[in-house]
Amino acid sequence: MLSVVTAFLVSSPVQADFQQSQAWFERLSENQRADLQGNLVLLAHYGGMVDGQFGANTYGALVRWQQEVKVRPDGVLTTPQLDLLNQMASQVMSDLGMSLVEDLDGHLAIMLPTGLLTQQSKGSNGTIYQDASGEFVAETFWRPSSEGTLSQHYAAAAVGRNVTYSTLRADLYVVTGTANGRYFYEMVHADGGGAAGFRFTYPEWQRETGGVASVFAASYSMPITGQEVAQGNLDLGLPAPSSVEFATPSTPERPAIVAPMTPTPKTKTAVPDSNEEGFRQFGNFLVFDNAPGVIGLVGDIGPSTPLDFRRALRAVGEPKVLALGSDGGLVSSALLLAYEVHELGLATWVPEEVGCYSACSFIFFAGSERLAEGKLGVHQVWGDEVDASSAQTVVSDILEAFSDFGVRQEVTSAMLRTRPEDMYVFSETELAQWNLNAGGL
Repeated sequence: MLSVVTAFLVSSPVQADFQQSQAWFERLSENQRADLQGNLVLLAHYGGMVDGQFGANTYGALVRWQQEVKVRPDGVLTTPQLDLLNQMASQVMSDLGMSLVEDLDGHLAIMLPTGLLTQQSKGSNGTIYQDASGEFVAETFWRPSSEGTLSQHYAAAAVGRNVTYSTLRADLYVVTGTANGRYFYEMVHADGGGAAGFRFTYPEWQRETGGVASVFAASYSMPITGQEVAQGNLDLGLPAPSSVEFATPSTPERPAIVAPMTPTPKTKTAVPDSNEEGFRQFGNFLVFDNAPGVIGLVGDIGPSTPLDFRRALRAVGEPKVLALGSDGGLVSSALLLAYEVHELGLATWVPEEVGCYSACSFIFFAGSERLAEGKLGVHQVWGDEVDASSAQTVVSDILEAFSDFGVRQEVTSAMLRTRPEDMYVFSETELAQWNLNAGGL
């Protein structure tokens, strides 16, 4: 009898779907796998650390999301489903105001929901972020090595608390649970000279938002080195500690030029061989040994892109040019990166035989100088599956960024008139007349 039950389970549709899902997932690149998990974290379907590894938690998250959007729950996402997942995750990032915060007091770079945590005050060797009610709190902190080891801090984190999950590694620990009727999530990194970490606390009624924000922060945080803290991070050109300030440059009036709209089908952008010598890789960013000051972005833009960009900035030293080769991706991550590029005053460049499409174009538009020798394309962000009202916030963010970067109305019109399944690729005439190629790059 037991053998019959075992045979049934092994051959059941659920088991087959799991295996097919795993095979599909493992065909994705390492960055695509991690970005997929990050999107599922934002949508409250995946509660584990983003690691790019397939398992029961990842499979369950994929199936639950497919059930939510009413497609076959087999754990294998089609291209339209991946696009929809990106759109939904980008909406959540926009709603929460997810931003990469450089918290020098807490020695931590961390993705925080700054749209929710609008109140900020100085803590003990860190910063306290709160929502307007004061009930949702995120606190960063740094502990010098004289105050104890990572394992000692790990042990202390459980004292007087109901711990539901904990793990200790050589480089970090995580402890979660409840205390005094509130949920908490604490993560601490070893940073060489001590320990840099954060703690979220929130009430029952904010449980889902708190879970999403804390796991997302845990997956996309890293210590800031003591040298960077001492230098105030000025050499990297990064945002001020504990905040993200977006500059709004003045833009001179330009005459409108009207050109015919001719949508062009989307094409795929080639990604360099990761085994090729002469560059270092940070997520989807490349830093080239023979091109000082140049950073390359290749592949899709995902949740980790803002933090990976920080790693690339640290590696390149004096960034000057961002070369772009991407089919797009998560809109909110692209906008965060675009504002970083704008603040740093970087030039943007699309090399020959390479494409920069969709959300990638937002980053190109942010350049202080711009040159598209390859293909540059835009289209509508949202597909038919997403309700127009739910897209309004993200589209508004895009239009605000276009205004900040001095993007002309003709470009906005081209984007808004081109359906998501098409791509409006700018001609050489449009690149010149609409001031898309600008400066002396």
